[in-house]
Parts: sequence; C-alpha cells; structure tokens
Amino acid sequence: MKTNRAIALARGREERQQGRDWLVPLMRDGAPKMMTKDQYRDAARAQFRISTAAFNDAWLWAIEDTGAEAWFEGRGRDAE
Repeated sequence: MKTNRAIALARGREERQQGRDWLVPLMRDGAPKMMTKDQYRDAARAQFRISTAAFNDAWLWAIEDTGAEAWFEGRGRDAE
C-alpha cells in the first residue's frame, strides 16, 4: 500500500516527465521561443495536468536535453 507521500512523489515525477516530453519537440533543432515561459505553461496545462513546480523542472530538463540555451532567456518586454 502506497502512502499519500509516495503517491504525491510519483505524480510529481509523472508530471515532470510528461512536461519534458511535451517541451522537447518545441525546443528541438534551434526552434525559436514564440511565447513566454508562463504562456507555455498555460498551454501545457490546457492539455494535461501539471503543477508549476513540475513544469519548471520539466522546462530545465528539456533545455538540457535539447541544448536550447536561448530558452533560458526571457523574451523581454519589447518582444511581446
């Protein structure tokens, strides 16, 4: 029998992995960042359940996996 903590940890892991899997194709091959990080998070949430913390981890994992270091930077106020 799993404890509530174990269930929460497993759910968080699943959310991070799902977020990473969703972000990697968007970042691959030097694709430009078309939205803010918050807008990407909102788009992900429209498709599946993901917490802010899990999305933030997934964001970093996807950048590391793809080498899309330009996605670390914000779009800036002039770009919006």
